[in-house]
Amino acid sequence: MLVARAHVALDLPVVSIIVPVFNEERFIRTTLEAVRDLDYPGTKIELVVVDNGSTDRTTDLARGYGARVLVLPDVSVAALRNAGAAVASGSVFAFLDADCVPARDWLMNAVHSLRKDADITGCRVAIPENGGWIERAWFALPHPGRRVVSYINSGNLIVPRQLFERVGGFDESLISGEDSDFCRRAGAHTRIVADAGIRAVHLGNPKTTSQFVRREIWHGVGAFASSAVTRKNKPLLGALVFLGLSLLQVIGVGMWVAGKGPRLFFAASVAVTGLVLMSAVHRARTLSRPGLLLQQSALYYLYYMGRATAVCRVWLRVRPSSRIR
Repeated sequence: MLVARAHVALDLPVVSIIVPVFNEERFIRTTLEAVRDLDYPGTKIELVVVDNGSTDRTTDLARGYGARVLVLPDVSVAALRNAGAAVASGSVFAFLDADCVPARDWLMNAVHSLRKDADITGCRVAIPENGGWIERAWFALPHPGRRVVSYINSGNLIVPRQLFERVGGFDESLISGEDSDFCRRAGAHTRIVADAGIRAVHLGNPKTTSQFVRREIWHGVGAFASSAVTRKNKPLLGALVFLGLSLLQVIGVGMWVAGKGPRLFFAASVAVTGLVLMSAVHRARTLSRPGLLLQQSALYYLYYMGRATAVCRVWLRVRPSSRIR
């Protein structure tokens, strides 16, 4: 039995787990303890933590778990990931966020997935069992088995070194959305396979509505500022429609106050409500969770508010902090 296990260990690739961090003291201990407890040979794991200029004990904790720590203040998360890849020695890169806790068989399942029929693999991150109402209504998405996809979030993304280098890594000019951009470029000539067995739980989801809006602004700026975004991009179209209708509401209030009647305001308000409800109904049907329709409607309003704000920031060239969120 020991000989068999040794043979299996020799046959496994060295994997570099690359973790970008910024003030992650409250999460990183849990994540790195889970990495330490993986059912993968420790001699085949390299841990690289790339810090964005933390002011808490994040880097000290990371070194305590044997991580190689790089410090790159005030650069994008894409630059952090690329820097980790540049110094990594593994033949496989496993990109993991500091607030994403991998299951014990996470890495072994990922390597098996790469060997089976995937060139890039991973999975959408799961919510905690004790997640709040925002997490349950918005982030509790299904993880159906194993399937070909166009995109995997870089908080749980596994890719062979050779392929990563051939694609050119992440676009460091992007504030956010570097993972979808990477997958778009990689997907042009390779397979991306999501596998529910590659499980990691995301602890850092927004817990309040203000956190949710800030998240959508940050992601929106990264997505809409990308040169790859087109006029057919659904989130962009939705944000533009919401922005236009919101402006009509403001104009309508002004006309109402000026004595010209509330007609424009009410018409624009009905249109905004229709946009939000149609989006929420579509999501509820997709997730087969109609019971959350009211909560999803409220979150879609906040989603469009954040994304519309992101559009304005892109137009006005107001660039948010490049530090990771």
